[in-house]
Amino acid sequence: MFAFGDIHLVARMVNTMSALASGFTILFLFWSITAMAKKIVTANGEMTNDKMIAVIGSGIVGALAYTFTDSFWFSAVEGEVYATSSFFTAIVFWAMLKWEAVAEKPESWKWIMLIAFLMGFLSVFTY
Repeated sequence: MFAFGDIHLVARMVNTMSALASGFTILFLFWSITAMAKKIVTANGEMTNDKMIAVIGSGIVGALAYTFTDSFWFSAVEGEVYATSSFFTAIVFWAMLKWEAVAEKPESWKWIMLIAFLMGFLSVFTY
């Protein structure tokens, strides 16, 4: 579909989509780690510069550690559904964290709907 009818671009587009999905997986993993770390750090008081550096540092270390694991790295370079599945798992987990932050507000149902749509798309797209 992303080759726009040119059969010579199909393999390139499959690999490009796998690479993009893997990259966005790491982005949403970074955002998830920093959201959880921020919640832990701010439980004891306000956010300071030292705490912010610790939160961002933990996100960077966690995301890079997962990036270079064998299972993720080899899934990222294959033209299969593994990278897409990892991407949707990461975005759903991030959306759950975003929903949890606004769960008491009236508009929090929007996050639940997004999660439901992403889960449905994940089950249809990767199987």
